[in-house]
Amino acid sequence: MGGSGCPIIDRAPAAPSTGSPVPPRGNVLRAWIEGQDFQLVYIVQETGDKDSSEMDMLSVMGEDVRSPYGMQKKAYTAGRPIETSEVENAGPLGVAMLAEITVGLYSDDGNAFAHV
Repeated sequence: MGGSGCPIIDRAPAAPSTGSPVPPRGNVLRAWIEGQDFQLVYIVQETGDKDSSEMDMLSVMGEDVRSPYGMQKKAYTAGRPIETSEVENAGPLGVAMLAEITVGLYSDDGNAFAHV
């Protein structure tokens, strides 16, 4: 399998460096970043009902926001501006917000978000 947010089943995976010399570390890192960028384009296309022009801006959070180079590459590849979040670990924060809504501490997600 490949993919981050929308998994792609790869029925015939191949190792790209089998039988070839090991490429320099910087090249491997750059290729990984570019692979993530194209995965982002795939996700935008698949989630945009085949018309992703409605997505004016993309929001990115987590580890990726630490790299200005990575963010610029994502914006360039996706063809859209990117906004970054100050929240480093959005997953646990989202789970906590849903729990607060479930137990009745907040009435809806907008109310919970306003109190972050």
